Amino acid sequence: MSEKMCILNIFIGLMHCIILIDIDSYSGFMHIEDSRPLFLGFCGGAMYHIQVMLVTNWVGIIDAAMSKKKPAWSENFGMFTIVTCYIAEIIGGYLEFHTGEAAHMEAASNGNMRAAKYAWTSILAIAWCGIGIRYGKKLSDTLAAGGKKDGPNHQLRKIQKYIFALVLGGTLGSLQKLFLIPKFLGKNLLAKRR
Repeated sequence: MSEKMCILNIFIGLMHCIILIDIDSYSGFMHIEDSRPLFLGFCGGAMYHIQVMLVTNWVGIIDAAMSKKKPAWSENFGMFTIVTCYIAEIIGGYLEFHTGEAAHMEAASNGNMRAAKYAWTSILAIAWCGIGIRYGKKLSDTLAAGGKKDGPNHQLRKIQKYIFALVLGGTLGSLQKLFLIPKFLGKNLLAKRR
């Protein structure tokens, strides 16, 4: 898993570097309606990918202790989440600029499409945060039971740090998106130029 995480983080860094070359699409290197949603979609999808990888491995550690195989439900739901989040982020990001009235305006995005994209990815992220809390707690309890009595060991602290970061970041990001949905519905969002 650490190799996959390393590759995903390199991928995210590369996508951010490409975006930062022309972040506001002023120089003409990246068109705000075509290439920018593609690169941002890859970055957004990779974040969900990391969340699913971590939680799926926690589920595998706890549930596969006896059968030596990860549960099929976590593998299937994980693959479903990864694929649909990449599709929602990349294709949804592209369609934001090319559907509804936004298709006839320069640098405008369709609020309904953005709201649908946010709703879908937020629901899946919150579901994985819930699974992460459940299995992260089980994993922490298992490590604490087998560890020293004088305090938590190094692995336990590391796992707890990952659980906290994943759940806090995933939940806050998803809630922010969910609270923005009413602001986007039925509107065209215009990019403000200086």
